[in-house]
Amino acid sequence: MNSKQMLLTIALAIGIPAHGVLAAAIGTASPNPLLYDGSTTSISITVKAPSDLAVFAAEIHIHDLSGRKVTSFSRGNFASTEYTVSWDARNQAGRLVKSGVYIVTVIRRYQDVSRGEENERFRIGLVRDR
Repeated sequence: MNSKQMLLTIALAIGIPAHGVLAAAIGTASPNPLLYDGSTTSISITVKAPSDLAVFAAEIHIHDLSGRKVTSFSRGNFASTEYTVSWDARNQAGRLVKSGVYIVTVIRRYQDVSRGEENERFRIGLVRDR
C-alpha cells in the first residue's frame, strides 16, 4: 500500500470528510488526515471563540489511541476570535510520532467562571511517507 492509499484508508476509517477539514463545534483540524511527506509537515488545530464572548483560555491535548499524551498546547486568557497551533507530528520530547489515528481534545475556558468550560474530542489521522 502506498502513502496515498494509506491516507485514504485512514481518512475513511476515521470519518474525515472529502475536503480534508474536520469542523467541530469549537475546534477544527486541517489538513486531516496529515500526509507527512516532507512538503506538508504540520496540521493546524484551531479553537474557535464563542460567538458572544471573545476572551477565553484554550488548551489542546493530543493523545494516541492507547490514551498516552503525545503533546499539549495552552494559552491563558486572551482576546481573539480563535487560537491556532501547528502540530508538527512530534511528541513532547521532539520525536516524530508514528502513522496512525490520534485523539485531539480542545478545551475552551471562560473568564466568567459561572460559564465554566466546554470541551470536545475529535480524531486526526497522520501518515508518514518516510
